[in-house]
Amino acid sequence: MRYSPIATSLFVRNREKIIAQLPENSMAIICGADQVHRNDELYRYRQSSDFFYLTGIEQEDSFLLLLPHGTLKHTQAILFVREPNPLMERWEGKKLTAAEATEISGIHTICSNNTFIQTIAELLPHVSTVFLNQSNNRRYKQVLTREMRLGHILRKRYKHIQLHNCAPLLNACRMIKEPEEIALMQYACNITEQAFRSVLKNIKPGMREYEVEALLWHTFIAEGVSHHAFEPIVAAGENSCFLHYQKNDSIITAHDSILIDFGAEYANYAADCTRVIPASGKFSKQQTLVYNAVLRVFYFARTQIIAGTSIEAYHKLVCHAMQEELLQLGLISTADVQNGIDGKPAYFKYFMHNTSHFIGLDIHDVGKRSDILQPNMVVSCEPGLYVPEWGFGVRLESDIVITETGNYDLMQNIPIEIEEIESLINE
Repeated sequence: MRYSPIATSLFVRNREKIIAQLPENSMAIICGADQVHRNDELYRYRQSSDFFYLTGIEQEDSFLLLLPHGTLKHTQAILFVREPNPLMERWEGKKLTAAEATEISGIHTICSNNTFIQTIAELLPHVSTVFLNQSNNRRYKQVLTREMRLGHILRKRYKHIQLHNCAPLLNACRMIKEPEEIALMQYACNITEQAFRSVLKNIKPGMREYEVEALLWHTFIAEGVSHHAFEPIVAAGENSCFLHYQKNDSIITAHDSILIDFGAEYANYAADCTRVIPASGKFSKQQTLVYNAVLRVFYFARTQIIAGTSIEAYHKLVCHAMQEELLQLGLISTADVQNGIDGKPAYFKYFMHNTSHFIGLDIHDVGKRSDILQPNMVVSCEPGLYVPEWGFGVRLESDIVITETGNYDLMQNIPIEIEEIESLINE
């Protein structure tokens, strides 16, 4: 792994949260992520967020059983990993020994993954309920996960077993971050800051968008990052009006502003940042007006991210604030506000996405927009305006930790004011 070891106590506490919610005579089964093929090779492996949350183990073909007190004497967690195989290791490199798996996870019962199915079969006569982790956070569900495939087998062979989804238990726990998790997210944000400052030092007209992406990658790799938290967006000029633009292949001209939506993933924890910069070193008058309108809404939105509300609730307030800015910019009229545009609220023509999403082990982490916000949850704050007729869009985004008394911005050191951004580009 490219990051410093994480305290084993974090994974022990995470498992204890789930085990405490399991009823008697039950068992929870958590499977590691499948490897994904890229033609006749494999994509770089990324562990299931839930499995990593409970074990810290990033090795493929791993499985976890969680058992409430009393199901097995002195054993509440069994971890299954691949047995080291000298022939396979010749091709793939070293695999975890049992001792190394214990050191990372804090689990003392380590078994070969070849015994996983046999162990389940031996335990099933002693349990009446099985919790399978079938996350409802997946946008695309055409591909069956290991848990889904295992569920089909259990339903067919073991009629006496009640199957329940473990995802609601895991989601509720993952939403509230432990101090170690917030520290890892802060580190990811610090690396993201370094990458952005590198862009400010090197940006110039005539570059292609992917050259900016390369600057981000350079910093990330140098700082021990294995992945972007998501595919980065480097969108110059009118490309910035496309919300999920990812081609990153256009030439940046002197009059362009460039929207950069990016974030490091460090130790599997995500950062999510968006900033907008002028290629020439100075925003045009029109760009400045829109940028400052979005910045005012950003500062307002950040004050509304507090315990006791929900993303759904404060997004409505943000939409109202954005509508007022659009009126001042002359992009909509009072008649538009009263009547709507194309059957939607007037602001929707220029601001059509949510203000926030949860962040953690996934860039769009577990949690619903209607969930009540609590201390130690982390969400994005990302208002934006997209004006195709003016040829550019502006989105500003930071990651916000909710506290007992308010919140704080994990990206407070990443330049966001126009004066600072222009000054750093022109140094």
